[in-house]
This record gives sequence, C-alpha cells and structure tokens, in this order.
Amino acid sequence: MPEPSRLLKLEQLPSTTTTIGTKIRFLGCVHDYDTTTALLTLRDHYPATAKDVPTIFVSIDNIKDGLDHELLAVGSWLNVMGALRARPQGFKVSRQARVAFVDATIVWSAGAVRLERYQDAVDGYQGCVARDAV
Repeated sequence: MPEPSRLLKLEQLPSTTTTIGTKIRFLGCVHDYDTTTALLTLRDHYPATAKDVPTIFVSIDNIKDGLDHELLAVGSWLNVMGALRARPQGFKVSRQARVAFVDATIVWSAGAVRLERYQDAVDGYQGCVARDAV
C-alpha cells in the first residue's frame, strides 16, 4: 500500500526530518512564478517582509499545462501535494535562508484563507496523528 502524504505547515518544511521523496501536503501563498523554470515561490504570509520567512520552491513543470493561470497569480493561496526534493544543482540560496524544494503532483486553489484557523487545524490534526502512532 502506498504511503500517504504528510500534512505539514509551510514553516515546518525547511526543518522537517522527512527525507527526499517523502510525499507532503501543505498550503502556501504565491510570491513569484518563474515561467522559464516553472518554479513557484510560496510563503506562508503575503506580503512576507521579514528576511527569515520560510520559502518553498515548487516545481510545477510536470503539471503546468493543466493549471489555470489564475492559480499562479501573486497573492493566490494554493494547496500543494507533492514530494520533497533536493535543491536543484546551481540553485543559489543564502546560508541563513529557510527553504525547501518540492515537486508538485497536484495544485489547487485554497480560496480565501483564514491562516490562523488553518494553522490551528493542522496542529490539531498532527496531534491526533501523533497520538494514533503511539
């Protein structure tokens, strides 16, 4: 039986102990989309002004043809399912940056997000999963 995806908060991705290839699901806000590399830049706040804000780079190269351009607009909130991947060769990030890289398998709109409620719900879910694992 295939392993299910892990629901994580975006801020957990850069420091997660999961390994490359682990299936994950998270919510993020589009800050940039590079059409030449099909790479989305997602953060958990918009606008993100602090320098230490966690940043997730999501490759949508395999699914971009099926995506509506409105999903890729700056400020859009997205649900992302995919797998953690290694940093692409030659991709430069500062040493202090809290980043992670994901290959997306599916992306869909999150609509209007009440981030605090969402974060609380994820915390509750993760608490239940942790208790069930014991």
